[in-house]
Amino acid sequence: IAIVILAIIFCTNAALSLSKASSTLPFVNSIFFFGIINLNLVLLAVLVFLIARNLSKVFFERRRNLLGARLKSKLVLAFIGLSIIPTITLFLISSLYINSSFDKWFSIKVGNTLQASLEITKAFYKDHQHTAQHFAEKIREDFLRTTVFDSARKDRKFLQEIEYQLEKYSLAAVEVYWHPLDPRLLVTKEGLTPDIFPRLPIDSVTAALNGETVSLVQHVGTGDVLRSIIPLHRSQGSSVVVGALSVSYYVPVSFVTKVSEISTTFEDYKKVNPMKYPIKSIYFSFLVLITLVIIFGAIWAGLYLARELTVPLERLEKAVNEVGRGNFDVEVANPGNDEIARVLSAFNKMTSDIRG
Repeated sequence: IAIVILAIIFCTNAALSLSKASSTLPFVNSIFFFGIINLNLVLLAVLVFLIARNLSKVFFERRRNLLGARLKSKLVLAFIGLSIIPTITLFLISSLYINSSFDKWFSIKVGNTLQASLEITKAFYKDHQHTAQHFAEKIREDFLRTTVFDSARKDRKFLQEIEYQLEKYSLAAVEVYWHPLDPRLLVTKEGLTPDIFPRLPIDSVTAALNGETVSLVQHVGTGDVLRSIIPLHRSQGSSVVVGALSVSYYVPVSFVTKVSEISTTFEDYKKVNPMKYPIKSIYFSFLVLITLVIIFGAIWAGLYLARELTVPLERLEKAVNEVGRGNFDVEVANPGNDEIARVLSAFNKMTSDIRG
């Protein structure tokens, strides 16, 4: 029984470990996981058999009317009665708690809530990129009314105009590229350093110089940078592109971390959800194991106490039978110092006095 209990604990622990790592393990390990669950059920059945065997032994000893059988059955039933009521109550409460907890965790509402949270964060990013593109177009219109781009490359006033547009629309950064490899004109919001905004990828700048509008998200060490890049035309109505204008929003790392946590939780939920019933069965088997172990402990305690009482009585019965046959040289082994030991000592003294 001890070996079976240790095997059940080992298999339960292995099944729980495999269930946590199931998303990273191959299909063979999933088969192994279900095999452990089935092995656990077999071991539980063996434990039930061993407990039933002990109870059956007490029952048949009582049917044969053996000495001490009634005392054994009374003690076993008393111990089972004292232990089974709180144990079954605890089992029912725990099973209801596990069932409700799993149902809440694996419910459709949780999945929909996580998915909605993820969609909100995606919408937040998309909305900011659209806003960045909108303000980039507004800034381009202002530039076309006030700036001559042929001379703007070396004009200090153009940089001041960029700073004005940055403050006007409360942007994180505005930058202008005349060529993918040329130095850029970058103006950032107060409190944000230029290091936060890395140079745009060459292909993005090239696409804008070719007349395309590009939106992208760049992950930096302290957060995310949402950027919209649009072409700068030579003049109003002209199709000639002379530069690329980029407008950026900055999302701090605290928000990015929360988005990442929501995404990770949702992905874990989708992966774990198919394992709902196997994992639940593991916890229920563990509860059954604890219940059976407590019941077995009660049976064993009853049998042990009954054995402590009945074995000396069996020895005394044999000795009395020998005295009845006229054999006074009999002596009962007398370990211990309890009341039964005193009775055995008195019997041994009686036979000794008769012999003397």
